[in-house]
Amino acid sequence: SQAEPSLLDQTTPINPHVGKDNYHLTEDLAEQTISWIRHQKTSAPDKPFMIYFAPGATHCPLQVWSESIEKFKGQFDEGWDVLRELTYQRQLEMGIIPAGTENTPRPDSIPAWEDYPDEYKPVASRLMELYAGFLAHTDAQIGRIIHYLEKTGQLENTVIILAADNGASGEGGPNGSVNEN
Repeated sequence: SQAEPSLLDQTTPINPHVGKDNYHLTEDLAEQTISWIRHQKTSAPDKPFMIYFAPGATHCPLQVWSESIEKFKGQFDEGWDVLRELTYQRQLEMGIIPAGTENTPRPDSIPAWEDYPDEYKPVASRLMELYAGFLAHTDAQIGRIIHYLEKTGQLENTVIILAADNGASGEGGPNGSVNEN
């Protein structure tokens, strides 16, 4: 849960969400990271540091504020095939993938959007909005950390490695799931 996580600080169980109506784990992790850098630089300003910032996004449960989701309202209504092609074209234009790179075929396990039942399309679009909102919210928290490093003059002497483990949250298959339990 992003709102009521089960956490340990070293070996001690903690409940940072208790008494906080608007708690979100990713926001708390960013705040804890900034606080740790502040304390470390105060006690040993010339000493290098290493941070491993590991938010839960974008694994289930996909939980984020409604404002984060609403920014993406309607952006996925054309379906995953159109989105996939637009992403591929944008990556070519930006030079992320070399010119001439062919887009991979859609996996057989995922139906073409045009063949997907119309009654499920609004749910699938909403799940894509939710995923995008959660990812954007996480990106904003990473941005808070980077901004702090910049504000304190540490950004130019910091190596940032962003690693993603396996892409989208695949729970529930092509139809998604509103409750994994």
